[in-house]
Amino acid sequence: MLKLNPRNAPKFNQTALNVVSLFDGMSCGMLALKSAGVKVANYYAAEIDKHAMAVAKHNWQDAITHVGDVTLWDDWHKNEFPKIDLLIGGSPCQSFSMAGKRQGMATKNEEVITLDRYLELKAQGIEFEGQSYLFWEYVRILKHLHTQNPNMFFMLENVKMSKKWEDVISDTLGVAPVLINSARVSAQNRERLYWTNISFNRNIKDRGIFLTDILDEVVPDKQLHTTKSISYMNREQSPGRSRWNMGYWSDSAKQKSACVTANFCKGQPNNVLVDRRVDVKIYQFPRGNNKGGILNTDGKSPTVTSSRWEQNCKLVIGAREVGRKLDENGKRDDKNLNIKTVQQYEFREDFKSNCVTTVSKDSLLAFTQNFIEYIIRKFTVGEVCKLQTVPSEYLIDCIIGNRTVSNHQLYRMLGNGWTIEVIAIIFRGILNPSTNPDHAPQRPQIQQDLFSEVMA
Repeated sequence: MLKLNPRNAPKFNQTALNVVSLFDGMSCGMLALKSAGVKVANYYAAEIDKHAMAVAKHNWQDAITHVGDVTLWDDWHKNEFPKIDLLIGGSPCQSFSMAGKRQGMATKNEEVITLDRYLELKAQGIEFEGQSYLFWEYVRILKHLHTQNPNMFFMLENVKMSKKWEDVISDTLGVAPVLINSARVSAQNRERLYWTNISFNRNIKDRGIFLTDILDEVVPDKQLHTTKSISYMNREQSPGRSRWNMGYWSDSAKQKSACVTANFCKGQPNNVLVDRRVDVKIYQFPRGNNKGGILNTDGKSPTVTSSRWEQNCKLVIGAREVGRKLDENGKRDDKNLNIKTVQQYEFREDFKSNCVTTVSKDSLLAFTQNFIEYIIRKFTVGEVCKLQTVPSEYLIDCIIGNRTVSNHQLYRMLGNGWTIEVIAIIFRGILNPSTNPDHAPQRPQIQQDLFSEVMA
């Protein structure tokens, strides 16, 4: 276990810090340090995603030094580093998350609960499950840096997880985690655990930011979910629940959004917003086949006479996609073998849905221009920036080669990133450590050997 060295002095005489950021992503750590007013002398970032690195380089230029893969620590020329003052990182969470398989840090045959055992297995070339085992890379780097600077700061972020794995991390780092919900400083429900030896003010005042406060007034029609996406949400899963029942989507009638994750890049179910505002506008560019889920009651795209279509397009009626044979007058002639079957939309007039079957196209939902109810769409990248308290300009016009980083990648890195203002609150403790004993880092209290069955 590392020796705990919290800074409890009423004032820390700030000089520029040397920082190592593991799993750096788009350098949210640098954003948070700037927001907290902490000066940075050197910022060494371990990252391998070219899109995230491009965003970081675009914004920080030579202020960031990318050092490569976190697992290749021995190749970093670490002995050339200055004394490091702060180590930060959010190690991969998928194997800890309640939404994942929850196998934790493990191989196919063994749970890995110590750094020494991890290093033994790594030297043997043993394959690990998932990526959450990379926590041990954070630990071995921290141990090395700690020998050079016993008074250094550290901060590790991860998801809420089983008490079993939370205790392993706490016992290894020598501090118990602080649970913070981003909802206090943003419009997003995002509970995360933070292990740190920084003494910061944990009385985080709720700033009263609600989901409707951050939503755009005008939304591009490309953000609308298609009828196919909506049928995916309606489809029943075991044990008889639809994806609407799984809690990953957001509703503008609620105060906060669901948690932003890396899966936002995939659209549904995570990046689904039911926008119930009556004044939201849809911005539509003229084009042939509308793929944005807006349909007239004839099943065709609405005629667009200007570059800005400001009708309120709302989801109100049930529909289905079905194959029909239609004669030259548009009447059904299903028995005529000379007529080709074409797929078309058929709409209900009773404001009910069709029967849900195993065939997704049998029960669809349609947008119309004639009723005001609500729309189902994705968040814009700008809205997700506000949920994560990332300045929207941070992600504008970031180029890899000759191509701008795609929205798909921006959603992904935002979901993998941090709520900047939460991290900044922690980092402000470097400048002004809290003197409240309740805000000082707490040692973990492991009550029993949780792994006796594993090790027996």
